[in-house]
Amino acid sequence: MGTGNGKDKNGYRMPRVKGKHTGHKRLKEEMERKARTKAGTLRNYAKLVKREGVESNRVHIGDRSTKAPRDNKFSKKKPHQSISLDKAVRAGEKIQASKAEKRAAIQANQNRIKEREKRRSEKRKIAMEKTKKGQPVMKNKILSLLEKVQNSL
Repeated sequence: MGTGNGKDKNGYRMPRVKGKHTGHKRLKEEMERKARTKAGTLRNYAKLVKREGVESNRVHIGDRSTKAPRDNKFSKKKPHQSISLDKAVRAGEKIQASKAEKRAAIQANQNRIKEREKRRSEKRKIAMEKTKKGQPVMKNKILSLLEKVQNSL
């Protein structure tokens, strides 16, 4: 806990908090600064140990290539698998076939839509026919009603 002098119980300086969400940011910055300082001090110590020729448990000086390789199951790389040419050709043909099927389906759908529009326009023309006096032609009205009745059955 704080002692009121800006330091915690271990004597480290605590960051001042002025905003709602700034305390954790300042604390993080302070910890990063301490880590950088510690790393720099450790590097300088390693250089000194190397220069003096003294052995130390804190730093290991020597050839890095002589380290034993790690046996970590997560660091192992998967072997590279090359794709054979015939496999790639088959995949390409499969893609082209699926694209051709899609194009054929789209074309069939467009033909269906055009046919529907043609039938609708013909029905519209028939329904809009008028006599000389502007009345709808009764024959066409009766035929359309008959067609509706037949379709409902």
